[in-house]
Amino acid sequence: MLTPANGLVLVPLAGWAVIMSLMERRISLYGLALLCCVPVMVFVMADEGANDNHLLDLIVLCGILSGEAWKRVIDGSSGGRLEWMLAAVLAFAGASVLSHDMYLRVRDTAGYLRGHNDEPDRRLRPVEGVIEPGEHVLSDDPYVPVSLGQRPVVMDAWMLLRLEEAHPEWLQDLADRLEGREFDALVVMRSLEDDPQWFQEVVFGPTVYAAMREHYALTEQVDRYWVYRPAE
Repeated sequence: MLTPANGLVLVPLAGWAVIMSLMERRISLYGLALLCCVPVMVFVMADEGANDNHLLDLIVLCGILSGEAWKRVIDGSSGGRLEWMLAAVLAFAGASVLSHDMYLRVRDTAGYLRGHNDEPDRRLRPVEGVIEPGEHVLSDDPYVPVSLGQRPVVMDAWMLLRLEEAHPEWLQDLADRLEGREFDALVVMRSLEDDPQWFQEVVFGPTVYAAMREHYALTEQVDRYWVYRPAE
């Protein structure tokens, strides 16, 4: 399927369908939804914590409205102005799916069938073999502890900075747990040493970050994760 990022290629088709329906004064519910969605997306994507996953609503609406554009082509009501754009969009979308999704799936499946892929599937178990069963983990990615069968301590690291402003005692409690080396490992998606601004101003906040830096040391990097253990 299309990813949120390359799914943006459908935006011109959806926009064309909305413009035509506005000119005909018979815009659909999905067209109205798109007109409401776009300004909301502008504010959402302006936040530092937003990524292409937040484009899901926009891409779904664009997919539906692209269907309306296709119907105009079939009905002959596009006036011959849409066919080439539609062909280019479909070609790009097909190439994106093959290069970003199908190719990787076929490659991985073929590797398992041939028995040549003995590495753990990092998408399902990102820190397998690095974190031992029973070790208590703190991570800015809640899926990491979930993949280990644990309940995440932090579900949304982006909110901790905001919580610190309203309830600093809550974050101090987490910092105290770090000071006491309660966690066997920290698993974070950026380096604590190389990107302090990220941790102090975007995720976790200055109180928790200071405790992480003081009481934990980097031991290894696994794919996109940095693993820290209690410092000696």
